[in-house]
Amino acid sequence: MKKIIIIILMSISLVCDQLPVYNAYALENKPLKNEKFYKPIEKSREELYQDIFFSLLSPYIQKSVEDYYKKFLTDIPTVDPWNIDILSVERPNGYRTFLFVLKVQVTPYVGPHLDVGVDHLTITIHGTGNVEVNRFEHIRDSELPPYYQNIIKKSVTLNNKSLDFEKAIKQGNVVEISFFNVSSAKTQYYTEIYNIHKLDDLIKNIKDRKPTKIRIVKYAREHEITWVNKLYDLEYTGEKIIDTVYDVYSNPNAFIPSTIYYFDQIIKKDYPNDIWYGICTKTDKEDDCATLISFKKSSVIN
Repeated sequence: MKKIIIIILMSISLVCDQLPVYNAYALENKPLKNEKFYKPIEKSREELYQDIFFSLLSPYIQKSVEDYYKKFLTDIPTVDPWNIDILSVERPNGYRTFLFVLKVQVTPYVGPHLDVGVDHLTITIHGTGNVEVNRFEHIRDSELPPYYQNIIKKSVTLNNKSLDFEKAIKQGNVVEISFFNVSSAKTQYYTEIYNIHKLDDLIKNIKDRKPTKIRIVKYAREHEITWVNKLYDLEYTGEKIIDTVYDVYSNPNAFIPSTIYYFDQIIKKDYPNDIWYGICTKTDKEDDCATLISFKKSSVIN
């Protein structure tokens, strides 16, 4: 595995040195020569190097594509190494160092090259030998022809009606209800928290390396109207935490997963009056963890 990573690093370094728009720290994410993406000259050494390192990165890219599309399709889409476009390449630590952050665009397909969508991935390649997909962002869908509609999974459409707060609580989801301009009659505070023990169970399962899933739904409430403000699915695979973030505003009739993030741990901090949960990678310090949920202890209903 280390030999493969070294080959990837050398290939990326060679490609970065070949690219015409380059500085010591980053390849700017902008069109070159009036093209949407930079393309190396056909049959050039640069094209060869690019093909090599995308072939080596393909398993990581393919895994993220599977993590996203398995929610919707019975057939897992494929990404061809030669059909991966570079959006940007960075060397965060400076010239000729071997930590790289790549952002690429892929167009997964099923069957006889029927596109299912367009996606962006952010990938970090460490000189120590690790390759990590940090973020998978779904940009747009592509409609499948009638004769391929049978691979679309039938599932309950998520929206404010199918996922009202009472149903979400009964289903065992972690629920936060935030009140605007008025305090809760149950807590005498501006929030209500339900099923928070599910998050504690997830932390335990991560420690025990036991795969599990939970959903966090954050509602907003104003003038007796309650709606979904944020929606996350957390799945621990035994190795990584897959954090799927839903777009709950673009189409109120159907909440669609928009972005996947990959994390390693969830941290809980118990203060005298407050509780905070953060989610982060193994390389993050606790202060760098993203806030998952935080609340007053008096806000907890059950």
